[in-house]
Amino acid sequence: MHKQLILIFGLLLSATLIGLPIEVVQSQTRFPGDVQLVVNAGDLQDTITKSLRQELRKIPGVFVTIGESDWILHVVAMKLTTKSGAASGLAVSWAIMKPHLGEPPGLVQWRDQGLRAGTMSDLNRICTGIVKDFQTQHLEPERKKSDKE
Repeated sequence: MHKQLILIFGLLLSATLIGLPIEVVQSQTRFPGDVQLVVNAGDLQDTITKSLRQELRKIPGVFVTIGESDWILHVVAMKLTTKSGAASGLAVSWAIMKPHLGEPPGLVQWRDQGLRAGTMSDLNRICTGIVKDFQTQHLEPERKKSDKE
């Protein structure tokens, strides 16, 4: 035990004498990347939620949360049918909101919204497009702003 302490002390002393940093502490502003995902999509719920979560997790610094978050991505989707009831595609509406941090609690600031439509085979492409738009139009500007601070 005594020899190990001497060895550790010697390594620390050597590192200090030759100028190697023992610990680098970096002060960073936290990037506001917590996203609450809210999906209302009937029988498409699980598929859309999974696709959006996968896309959001690809973005560095973004975490999908339940409850308090920096962003809210609210998605409503429904299947489109003809008069005879045949499936003809789907419509996906989305809104991006930012929770209001002051009083009164529970308010949100509306940031963006959109509507995309396509065939059922377009579902993953639609989800990818929604997340890419969210990333480029909202998350990246916030990241740049937090990097400057």
